[in-house]
Amino acid sequence: MIRQWCLLSPRTLTASILALGVIGFWRRLRRGHVDGPLLVMLGAPLPVFVMTSYGGEAIFRVYLFMLPSLAFLAAATVYPSRSRGASLLRPLAVMVAGCLLVAGFLISNNGKDMQYRFRPTEVDAAAWLYSHAPEGTLLIEGARNYPSQFINYENITYVSIANESPQSRREILNNPAATFDRWLSDAKWKAGFVIVTRSQRAYVETQGVMPQGSLDHLAKSLSASPRFKIVYRNADAIIFTLNKWAPAGSDVMAVERDRRPDEGAP
Repeated sequence: MIRQWCLLSPRTLTASILALGVIGFWRRLRRGHVDGPLLVMLGAPLPVFVMTSYGGEAIFRVYLFMLPSLAFLAAATVYPSRSRGASLLRPLAVMVAGCLLVAGFLISNNGKDMQYRFRPTEVDAAAWLYSHAPEGTLLIEGARNYPSQFINYENITYVSIANESPQSRREILNNPAATFDRWLSDAKWKAGFVIVTRSQRAYVETQGVMPQGSLDHLAKSLSASPRFKIVYRNADAIIFTLNKWAPAGSDVMAVERDRRPDEGAP
């Protein structure tokens, strides 16, 4: 439930500002204020959708460029014109709306720590991976949302499942072991790994990129495949490779022995 609130809060906040802006514009229009310059400012960022390669991030950029004009129009919901008479209800309406918007902003800004905060165990797993990945490695990640590219990053070609096309993601989830075996067995790769972490899982699930439990299903499929070996695992991360590429001395039990008894596998 808390996770769903954190996911819906940014969208609800954005929709609320847009709705207030529309109401404010309508109230000013009824009083003879066309606000042509504001309409130009609201429309100016829209070409970003078709003139840039930001992808889904373009939505946030357009919204932020529109926000100053939207804020003015939202205020016009309560104060549509200077000639409007004073009312005791207006300060109360401003206070209530302001409190709701501040609460929505705080949840939106700080409610995704499960996704943006990396635990030391995730850093340890990434450090192990980057220290064992030779030049010419293919690395398959559940998502880019984990500690990465801090050492030897030039040795690796990255494939993020979360950034694949919907068709490719469906193919992967239908049979993860067979798909990754085909990718990693390509002769151009000298080594290959698959990494799944807690923060990747949080990102995928809170952003709705894939169905709930998708990365868990992926990890279980690779664990059950005789073609793959777990080379590193702790409470928050698991790393697989093809059996033929398992680094010398990569004994998963040596890594797991430091886990607390109450910690389940990721």
